[in-house]
Amino acid sequence: MRAGARNFVCAALCVYACGVLEAASRAAMSSPGVLARRGACSATLPDGSVVVSGGAGSAGVTPNAALVNADGASSVLAPMLFGRSRHACVTLADGRVLVAGGESFGVITAALELFDPSSKLFLPVPVA
Repeated sequence: MRAGARNFVCAALCVYACGVLEAASRAAMSSPGVLARRGACSATLPDGSVVVSGGAGSAGVTPNAALVNADGASSVLAPMLFGRSRHACVTLADGRVLVAGGESFGVITAALELFDPSSKLFLPVPVA
């Protein structure tokens, strides 16, 4: 895939995912144990819990992530591979969450990573 086409697909994915998940992100951010931040993204897992990742707070961009259960209880997850904000999160058919793009300290990134709900870890995605 040409770079221009890849960028267009990523941009379309980001716009779609951010619009669909905005309400879930707002609800998750109000949960106790989840730090206030802007530019985070969220994705609903098959069990109804919500993964909230990244964003920026008073200290800048963060790699922090949290899991908010359907009952509202939250827990801190292992951090993403690197801090990013204004990124997209999409739950895949197998239950993993694709984290795509965003920016990190003012630099736009096309980096991808996967959140694996079984291990509760963020894993790198090799890009060919």
